[in-house]
Amino acid sequence: MGSFISNKSLCALVLCGGMGTRLQNTILDMPKPLAPVAGKPFLDYIMEYLVNSAVSSIVLCCGYRANDIREHYSKNIFSIPVIFSQEPLPLGTAGAVKYAEHYINNGPFLVVNGDSFARVDINAMLGFHASRNARATIALSRIDDSSDFGTVKLDNNNRIISFSEKDPAGGPAFVNAGIYLFETSVLSLIPKGVKFSLEHEVFNTITDCYGFKTDARLVDIGTKERYNEAQKIFSSKDCI
Repeated sequence: MGSFISNKSLCALVLCGGMGTRLQNTILDMPKPLAPVAGKPFLDYIMEYLVNSAVSSIVLCCGYRANDIREHYSKNIFSIPVIFSQEPLPLGTAGAVKYAEHYINNGPFLVVNGDSFARVDINAMLGFHASRNARATIALSRIDDSSDFGTVKLDNNNRIISFSEKDPAGGPAFVNAGIYLFETSVLSLIPKGVKFSLEHEVFNTITDCYGFKTDARLVDIGTKERYNEAQKIFSSKDCI
């Protein structure tokens, strides 16, 4: 558990199978990760970030309108393998990871949300994960207003003690940045072929789960308001 490997041997799974219900009126029925942001699909930014982080391969965990994602990325312009894992039915964030487990190498693997972006230092996160002998590590981004985000409570060693739901009072807090490192033993916690959630059904069962604090700015496109904000941020290159 928690053995350090180079990120050049690291498989990255990107969760891009959701319907994006809250954004559909804005992006007109296209898969949310392909929503155009500052002139190109949002997922392109994530793909470029992962390639530049020197991961060994990328697995796109597709579901809703999977053929659109496959068509866009089958013209592979990247320097590493891009693999498509298409769910037969909606399996949730954890179920999608389980469905793609045969693409995962031994040792830690990376999971990234396909509708959020934070330029986390993956190599530093790997070192942190190994130093804590962690089974799971979640990248945490500090934001000024946490009213629309779930937050986490950490102990003095950055082990996650608890997860909290959205608090309308908000205020500064560390929130889930949508980037995770897992040991392969975590896969045994996920049932096969059923809808299952990382956020609500897996993380709460892992006692050795740690939070990797980062200054990387969190940008997501989960709502119309956040999507519009992402357009401004990427157009001004304020987050990159």
